Amino acid sequence: MKTIFTNYNYDAYMEEAKERQMDEYDEEGEPSEDEIYEEAGVLCDEDWCYFVRPGLENYFKAHKCIATGTVGLWNGRYRGGLIIEEMQDFDRLISDCDYVEIILNDDNNLEMKASHHDGTNYYEIKKLTDEGYEYYCENNIYLSREELCETLFHNNEYSESVENLEYYI
Repeated sequence: MKTIFTNYNYDAYMEEAKERQMDEYDEEGEPSEDEIYEEAGVLCDEDWCYFVRPGLENYFKAHKCIATGTVGLWNGRYRGGLIIEEMQDFDRLISDCDYVEIILNDDNNLEMKASHHDGTNYYEIKKLTDEGYEYYCENNIYLSREELCETLFHNNEYSESVENLEYYI
């Protein structure tokens, strides 16, 4: 497994932020906790905005994908799925989430955990094959979203591992 991005463990960002702040202060004292925390936020945003997000955006421009998983809401956990045709679709998976973790698992699929005030969402993302996208286009008005996404995700003719993602990120 390889972690692509996480802001669940802020310790690494805090360590780097403290080092940067100490370099700026030299011998003139120490940075406050607020300054260190603010710098950690900047570092996290830089990772997401300059490295991870553009890579994912380019990947989704080149490949259609399928996400399936569960969303945690105040009134329970629900299964769902989404076809990702562009970055805007991916953004729907993490909108309103405070914490996000994206992992490339041992099967070369993306696993994602995204937490918000009502709970945590868990997704797995695979690349659609040409046959899978064709199946989606032909059946998206006839089948329920859940049935369609489950069929696409679990049929190797319709979806496969996320290949060559490391070249994008």
